[in-house]
Amino acid sequence: MFHFKYCINCLLTLALSVQLRSARESFEIEDQNPEDYAKNQDRFGKMQYTIDYYVERVENISHIVHPFFMGSNINTSERTGMELINEMEKIKGIVSDCNIMDKHHLIDKAERQLPDIAINIDWWWTIVDKQVDAMSLTVEIKKWFRDILLPTAYWNYAIKKTKYKPTIDILKSELSLCQDINIFGKQLGIEQFKKLKDEANYLCRLFQRASSQVEGRNGYLSMMNHTQRGFDEQRLEVLTVVHNFDIHSDDGSTPAERLYGKEINDISIFDYLLQNISEFPYSRRRQMVYVDN
Repeated sequence: MFHFKYCINCLLTLALSVQLRSARESFEIEDQNPEDYAKNQDRFGKMQYTIDYYVERVENISHIVHPFFMGSNINTSERTGMELINEMEKIKGIVSDCNIMDKHHLIDKAERQLPDIAINIDWWWTIVDKQVDAMSLTVEIKKWFRDILLPTAYWNYAIKKTKYKPTIDILKSELSLCQDINIFGKQLGIEQFKKLKDEANYLCRLFQRASSQVEGRNGYLSMMNHTQRGFDEQRLEVLTVVHNFDIHSDDGSTPAERLYGKEINDISIFDYLLQNISEFPYSRRRQMVYVDN
């Protein structure tokens, strides 16, 4: 999603801002005749509407790429792809109406990424179906897990991931359309109910709309590589240990704990180092050499 939006924003954001500023300057000119004033006012109003319409299209693209819609209705890659194409056609209309030159073919580049964005939804549902089929549960509980518990867990997880209030309001409206998980959950034991909720939260974390986590790590490694002129084996081993045992997900687990399915660290790496590190050696004393002048 990041690269897809980046292409669109690179093309339109600056171009629309320049046109809006030009329209505002023309509109604010003093001592205009009534005809020019009305013309510039209309131009300024149209540019404001166009920018608002563009922002709405970009935000709508983000709201499309979810495994559910209208609460607990199951989304598919085909449906998502069609809606993304529809939004792209509207954005292309903005480019055409505002006579924006796409010298670097950014619209084409963005359109080529649509299939890869949409296919993530079917890929995620394939994982979900395999996990649900492997559960030792009755058909009724599996249906409750897939159709009620999972969408509720997903929208709650999506709300926690954003701080943008308009997006939070939209996600909360989606959550309000979901059925109450306690309708069937009361028939389960407390321990089994908690276990299924944890499983649903785990599956929700598997749905990735962006590669920012990987890019962030790669960006850090790239920065360190350019700064320090390469990595030695010891530094790579340390970074691997930190990643596996000291980076915590939303549920507080580390990658190593999720791999082995149990808690591993009794204390944090930092506390362990404080308890076990010895004194640093003194710097080597150099023998002063005096040179006669």
